Amino acid sequence: MWSGDSGEGLRGIADYWQANHPSLSHIKFILPTAPIRPVTINQGHRMPAWYDIAQFNSQSPDPTTGVEESALAIKALIEDEMQSSGLPLSRIALAGFSQGGSMSLFTGLQEPFLPAGDNHLAGLLVLSGRVPKAHVFQLANRSKGTPILHCHGTDDRVVSLASIIDVNESKVLSLLRSTQIGSNGACSNGTRTDYFAGVLFG
Repeated sequence: MWSGDSGEGLRGIADYWQANHPSLSHIKFILPTAPIRPVTINQGHRMPAWYDIAQFNSQSPDPTTGVEESALAIKALIEDEMQSSGLPLSRIALAGFSQGGSMSLFTGLQEPFLPAGDNHLAGLLVLSGRVPKAHVFQLANRSKGTPILHCHGTDDRVVSLASIIDVNESKVLSLLRSTQIGSNGACSNGTRTDYFAGVLFG
């Protein structure tokens, strides 16, 4: 399950990966679209967003209003896929860019938002994301073995790499791969899809 702001905006990436990486050809991509909501940092304008953002790179916690509601919606999508396909949780991965990556961390590693059972997700792929509500984040015991590839730009001026490292060292057992990009944006060489497929599916 790959999330950003718009599922349609990610269709091209999913199609490219499946066409150019044989190790991903069997994977079904689910591309949810974030709900429309006012975003404080964008002067209250309504836009696709998984949660509200009041501030970036601040020492005080951001309330990230709506993040729990969105996490439950993603959980419901996972449960629907498990029921319709018969796949266990251990064969489902969460991936995302920016807020989508943040939602992958928040949903995929915490007990209240994981489907019932003992399994953890197959893995997480996070691009330019961070843990929302890090001050109350609780890593589930069963999630400690979840493979994570977390990529972030060394010169990201929207969400600093230093803030990501500070949170990850204390909250998430993560493989953090720094990439030489200048902003909070996707780049063609920023994601090692072959490596990620190997971690998840051997």
